[in-house]
Amino acid sequence: MLQEPELDFRPPNINVEMATGAALVPVADLSGIYRAEDLDRVPSLSFHVKPLYPYRAKRMNISGYVKVQFDVGRDGRVGAMQIIESVPPGVFDNAVLQVVPKWQFQPGEIMGDQVVTRMVKKIVFNLED
Repeated sequence: MLQEPELDFRPPNINVEMATGAALVPVADLSGIYRAEDLDRVPSLSFHVKPLYPYRAKRMNISGYVKVQFDVGRDGRVGAMQIIESVPPGVFDNAVLQVVPKWQFQPGEIMGDQVVTRMVKKIVFNLED
């Protein structure tokens, strides 16, 4: 004789824990120095002074450029500055080093927090401009 299988129609016992609040996510450490391409909002120049064309370079009809690297702080001020390239070497460096620290920026941001940003700017000296 065949015996009928026993079927259990009770719902399975599932233990579900419901979250009662938002999970705590550790705050990211944004104390480093970031590149502009890593930011949600890059620093924007809010105040700048143009460098003076050096008298001797102007008199000798010399054009060129300077690439300067600097950090824009959380307060928008320029710090940690250095010349990374200049053509011709040394002709326009002092003009750039005198004015870039006077520049003011709206600081860069990541997820709404202001961060220190490393910037590179090419400043062109051209008598035709």
